[in-house]
Amino acid sequence: MFISYCYFSAFFKITVFDSFWYFIRCINIAISISGSENFNFFSHIFSNKVPKWKNNYGFAKSQYLYGFYQNKEDIVRTKTVVLVEGQGDVWRLWEAGIRNAVGLFGTSLSAAQLFTLRTACIVNLVVILDNDPAGIIAREKINTTCSNIFNIINIETSSNDVGDMTIQEINEQIKPNLEGLI
Repeated sequence: MFISYCYFSAFFKITVFDSFWYFIRCINIAISISGSENFNFFSHIFSNKVPKWKNNYGFAKSQYLYGFYQNKEDIVRTKTVVLVEGQGDVWRLWEAGIRNAVGLFGTSLSAAQLFTLRTACIVNLVVILDNDPAGIIAREKINTTCSNIFNIINIETSSNDVGDMTIQEINEQIKPNLEGLI
């Protein structure tokens, strides 16, 4: 797998929300974001009561694109980036053989993230964001911001989230739109 350094742990955590105790199942992941020995720890939290992903305190997620350094060879070779919202989306595309995907750590493309894309000399920006209201608004903002910089290809899927798609669904709905780009 493309993750250079990775540590997984599963545990149960008790936390307080609105004076009630909830049990939350988490998976902690430590990963080298920039290809260095520095790690960011983030957790995937299995609960509807809290955010789905939680980064460690002080991590400036707007400064990084998840998977960029691990996928840089494929990005430079193809001059194409597949832009998705999160880590799970990048993992699912990787499983389907799409090796030039990066995650935004959310729905907004920051100036630092845009700078990273521009320095990679990419030509094509494939945008596959979630089909929820936040994803639709983010797609429109990215199109407005980047339309004079990159050739933008928007791909909408039948699923709300790329990370929830099967490999077969990715092969049928996403890969045909990437012919000649990856």
